[in-house]
Amino acid sequence: YYELKSKPGVDATVIAPSKDFRFKNDTPGHILIQTINDPKKLFLVIEIYGTSDGRVATISEPKVWGISPPPPNIYQDDPSLPMGVTKQVDWSAWGAKASFEYKVVRDGETLEEKTFSSAYRPWANVYLRGVGQ
Repeated sequence: YYELKSKPGVDATVIAPSKDFRFKNDTPGHILIQTINDPKKLFLVIEIYGTSDGRVATISEPKVWGISPPPPNIYQDDPSLPMGVTKQVDWSAWGAKASFEYKVVRDGETLEEKTFSSAYRPWANVYLRGVGQ
């Protein structure tokens, strides 16, 4: 939801110290995990490769509900900034709930069906307000 390049609820966000994405290799073959990281853009992609065992995974279009606006702006006094200077340090986001259906099929047989749900809290713009000399 926060990641504008992905559909609501289908991102795999990593926020320390929590673990958001885990999986088990239940295939008979090995897997290759390759990462692409750009620390300057705060960007990480993890690609997983393996030999097909005939399974096909699909996801539905996400459902989104409970959309809520960001709370009012937050201003925090900062003595390290000169009087009259305002600096934005966080940007607002709308809140919502989202879900999608995940299904795995092999040779016409459904092996797994699961609903993934996410709740995104709204948050406010945050500004530092200079109170220093």
